[in-house]
Amino acid sequence: DPTLSVTYYPTEVDAEAAINPLPLPYTNVVNPETIFVRVQSGVTGCYATFPMELIVVAAPTIVTPNPMEICDPDNDGFSEFILTDADLEVTGGIPTGNLVVSYHYLLEDAINNVLPLASPYLNDVPFLQTVFVRLVDQTTGCFNTTTLDLVVKDSPQIVAPEDMIECDDDSDGIEVFDLTQSEAEILVNVGTGTYVVTYYEDAALTIPIVNPTAYSNISNPQTIFIVVEDQEPTNLCTSQTTLTLVVVDAPTLVPPSELELCDAITLEDGFEPFDLESKTDEITGGDLTIEVTYYETQAQADTGDPLDALTSPYTNTSNPQTIFIRAEDLNTGCV
Repeated sequence: DPTLSVTYYPTEVDAEAAINPLPLPYTNVVNPETIFVRVQSGVTGCYATFPMELIVVAAPTIVTPNPMEICDPDNDGFSEFILTDADLEVTGGIPTGNLVVSYHYLLEDAINNVLPLASPYLNDVPFLQTVFVRLVDQTTGCFNTTTLDLVVKDSPQIVAPEDMIECDDDSDGIEVFDLTQSEAEILVNVGTGTYVVTYYEDAALTIPIVNPTAYSNISNPQTIFIVVEDQEPTNLCTSQTTLTLVVVDAPTLVPPSELELCDAITLEDGFEPFDLESKTDEITGGDLTIEVTYYETQAQADTGDPLDALTSPYTNTSNPQTIFIRAEDLNTGCV
């Protein structure tokens, strides 16, 4: 009613006498505090007075949550955050009920309870962004605010390694692998820092491989699961990849028949030039993926030094003479 005026006084006497009105805004001096209200008609001059109690209710206790940290698979500085995961920390461990937590882009939004952020929330400031938290006690209507830091941490940028291949020396499909030989390839892009590489037999990462430098495969082929952890104390992010172990057979060779020549160039001296490569198709069965070289000794054949390999025409050094054959599978490298 525009004809009524309302004035506030410290005592009932002041209100009746209309003296010593309280300034507006008014800050209470005790809690609770009783003041007196005078309502007067501007038409008739009649008035009434009544007491009014001022009560200051404590804002809800709010706890600043620990930074919410996420490891970023692609290291672009952006990730999705489940903001509501911080609710219980904000309330100090008190289950939400009468307490309502919301998250806001600006402090003003948190104070005015507008534009709450959805959860999950994709940060729009890379790597480190601060959002504002509002905690409301619905019983009293009071609220409090704090902040939550959203931290996006780099993950090791590892490379999936090539298959690790071992040659089967006894046709049982089992060989001993040094899994750590793959680490140079896996860590080629991670840069400086300390990284720990662990190996597992299962995708759930429950069966660790305790001796990765001498690991016997349990199937052929077999997938090994690899975890790379950044040991920087402020990071500790991990990345995962796989390594395939393959055991391949050595080339299958056909024992050649003797290579014989008639003693014709110098009669009855026992020496002739031999075309060793004329036996290659017989030895490989015509398989063009198998490369054959010839050596004078078993040791040279085992070593496979190209400088020791015999070339045709080759003149024998004794009669008869045994030549040693080395065959390599050009696809697998097995000998």
